[in-house]
Amino acid sequence: MKLYLLICLVTFSVQAQEFLTTPQKEQALFLLDNICGDTWCEGDYNFLFDKIKCDKKSKSCMVDFTMIETNYPNNDDTEVNFCYSTTCKIEGINSYKNIAEDKNSLTDYFYEKFGDCILEKEAVFSQNRGQCSEEY
Repeated sequence: MKLYLLICLVTFSVQAQEFLTTPQKEQALFLLDNICGDTWCEGDYNFLFDKIKCDKKSKSCMVDFTMIETNYPNNDDTEVNFCYSTTCKIEGINSYKNIAEDKNSLTDYFYEKFGDCILEKEAVFSQNRGQCSEEY
């Protein structure tokens, strides 16, 4: 029984220490999507921001998202979408205040770090893309 308790204790202490509430996660994804139209989404790709999870211990957040490129290979209205699902790790984040200044805007730090990651992901899109399994 003592061994079982020790294993449980170690397991729970090693797990990530999420510090965002569900409403904060939803707001952070909303803010990313909202600013996207004025920044990254004006380029060759569309973006779907799927999930954000943050860890107090590592002082970082992981943002899962999908990049989508739309092609018209038959020169008609037939659309073919290529997708790349990926993650950006933003370090130096230990509270929601490091992500959002208020309910309407991201912090400059988070915005710049995420933008840098987007540029890296765009550079490798063609090597990692696959035909989308869902319709976007």
